[in-house]
Amino acid sequence: MKRQAFLAGVTTSVALAPRAGLAAATVRLATLVPSALTWLHHVAEAQGFYRDAGLTVENLVISDSPGLLQAVASGSADVGFSLGDLALIAIDQRAPIVMTGAVLDRSALRLIGGPGIKSARDLNGKRVTAGALRGGTTNLMLYQLKLLSVNIDSLQVVSIPNSRDRVVAMQNGQVSGAMLLAPFDIVALQQKMTVLDVYRQPYVETPVIFNVNWARKNRKTAIAMAHSLRRAALWINQTSNRAAAAQILAHATNATHDIADASYRFIVAEQHAIPRDLSIPENGLRDILRINQVIEGKAPPPFTFHKYYDPSFLASPS
Repeated sequence: MKRQAFLAGVTTSVALAPRAGLAAATVRLATLVPSALTWLHHVAEAQGFYRDAGLTVENLVISDSPGLLQAVASGSADVGFSLGDLALIAIDQRAPIVMTGAVLDRSALRLIGGPGIKSARDLNGKRVTAGALRGGTTNLMLYQLKLLSVNIDSLQVVSIPNSRDRVVAMQNGQVSGAMLLAPFDIVALQQKMTVLDVYRQPYVETPVIFNVNWARKNRKTAIAMAHSLRRAALWINQTSNRAAAAQILAHATNATHDIADASYRFIVAEQHAIPRDLSIPENGLRDILRINQVIEGKAPPPFTFHKYYDPSFLASPS
């Protein structure tokens, strides 16, 4: 497979004020650009769950997934919404991070074919993207294409960190296929692009990661953060909140309400990708390692679930 770098992103920050009368604890949250990956953060912000917990949350928007993980591991951020694959590798390399929950425990990405691509086999010999040049969701894309009888060695893998830019790249013919996250997959579908595949098995696409040193020193704050995100997960899974959830996503991503509602239909109602209790399923981590082994041909290290996942922040009383 040929691999080449492509686009970069930007870094910005926003803050949330605490409710009057509460002593605020500040949490620095690292995320990628607003999308379905950041939906629970936007819900917790809009519904006042952070405020109720006495938290001031500074959202640090990082340009790419490796940079996000490095921000949390270095202590530049306290909490992050990472890629499961990168978090597993970092923990194996003794980075001071731990998974504490799952923003997405199934894939919220759809494999989309650009203009003129009607089936997966049409991608043979073409340029494709799923974010980074290798690992994570790129390996997931290659695994899906392999199952669909595509010669993955013929593909040119391009790095485009976020789904917004991937849609533009397909529009311009720079790539022919991409993994797209809501609401940008809906934008592509409205432009007559084609869904080629959806991965339906448990797969921890986006875990919540904590810097372990920060969490140890600020355990009450860490627990409050975990519980705020769990409240958001429970809230978004209540069908009575569908319209409000769509409005929150639309506002965060500058999408129309109908696009955001279609995103809710796929991610929450159909794919059930946001766990109500934020918990991480063991087989959702094992599946990442299995897919990486198929694509990279390397046996994973011995797997110990609680080496990667600490559920105590969710289990502890808020």
